[in-house]
Amino acid sequence: MAAFCGQCGARALPEARHCTSCGARLSATEPDELVAVEAPWDPQVLGRYQPLHQLGRGVRGAVWLAHDTVLRRPVAVKIVDLPDDAALEAMTGQLRAAAAVQHPHAVAVYDLVRTVGLGGGPRMLIVRQYVEGAPLSRLVAEGGPLSPGAAARLLVGPAEALAAAHRAGVGHRALSTDAVLVDRSGSAKLADLGLGQGGGAAADVRAFGVVLYAALGRPAPVPGSVPASAELADTGSLAPLLQRMAAAPDAELPE
Repeated sequence: MAAFCGQCGARALPEARHCTSCGARLSATEPDELVAVEAPWDPQVLGRYQPLHQLGRGVRGAVWLAHDTVLRRPVAVKIVDLPDDAALEAMTGQLRAAAAVQHPHAVAVYDLVRTVGLGGGPRMLIVRQYVEGAPLSRLVAEGGPLSPGAAARLLVGPAEALAAAHRAGVGHRALSTDAVLVDRSGSAKLADLGLGQGGGAAADVRAFGVVLYAALGRPAPVPGSVPASAELADTGSLAPLLQRMAAAPDAELPE
């Protein structure tokens, strides 16, 4: 399996001690030294995208930071292993539809590559926009709950992106605080559109409510404990509701 420099992404020989492209050391004897990383995909299949390091695990699989050698920009690559070709075809259709959703608060899908995964089964490599920042789950875990006003202001954009996706016939089906990515400027984007399984628009609305409660550091409401409201009938009403909440941050949410 090929190795790549953790600094510039150039291909490196397994026995090499220095990157022949940028000169970075490939052994980790000092804390500030970078190591070569094993390629998580076959360079013959996805050689355009050179892996740098794993960012974490999200919905359905691991996510890697990579360097697009053609457009010379960072990208995120999600690796999803699927049980069979039927599942691969279904996911391909969902992600093609998701890629057509153009919204400033939706993480853009750049490329889809089919290859062979673990055990010889089908694998999808999803190349998408890299958001330099952290998921909402990590921000809350490390920095504590947000105030109602701050949570509402942060989530207005992702709510609008979800509504745009639903208008295009694309569901999320896997909404969580891991799917809300917050960049270094404090702006949030919704990731993984079309990647989940099951559910529909109503399930996405309920899941978005759970994300809001999690941002506030509160447990998700027990099903049936929140009165039915026309305001939450569809995703188109989420952003206006959050805007009103941002304007009146002391308003109470249902327990």
